[in-house]
Amino acid sequence: MLAPIRGTNQYWFCVKSEVKAMIAEYGSPTLFLTLSCAEYDSADTAQYLRKDFFNIVILQRGVLGKVEQYYV
Repeated sequence: MLAPIRGTNQYWFCVKSEVKAMIAEYGSPTLFLTLSCAEYDSADTAQYLRKDFFNIVILQRGVLGKVEQYYV
């Protein structure tokens, strides 16, 4: 019931379960990338990072090589 509410124990349990399932399916990740603009509290910056950074820098330019799987 509380799983959709971010920050609750149930929410993080579901997220952890999803990550564990991906590791079981695809193997251990070779890179973790965390971006945070919380200190700026800007919805515009967060939207840019979510959409454009990943699509342009990571996927199109291939700076990390071929991306086979990712979790957002």
